[in-house]
Amino acid sequence: MSGHTPGPWKFDRDNYGVTSRAGYSLLNSRGDTLGVTVHKTDVFGQIIAETEANACLIAAAPLMLAELKRIKEMTTAPDVSPEEALTAIYLASLAAIRAAEGGE
Repeated sequence: MSGHTPGPWKFDRDNYGVTSRAGYSLLNSRGDTLGVTVHKTDVFGQIIAETEANACLIAAAPLMLAELKRIKEMTTAPDVSPEEALTAIYLASLAAIRAAEGGE
């Protein structure tokens, strides 16, 4: 499997470059579209807030993967104390949750 588009990803609330009814376009760090649109129409019974939350979660994927890798490194490094590892896990979790919920 080849690697994914490097993060950070974000979603375009204004939907530049696609029709206004298409949904939220996901963008890479340069602002180029990833070719993914999370639809905001009510076709599947989703409300707009849920669709925006879905777009935030998808856009957070690269950061969440990076934080999980950091947790793995911290918890397997022989020179890291349990306290340092726990702190790293906590901070990585906060960063992933913040990104998944639409925070910067």
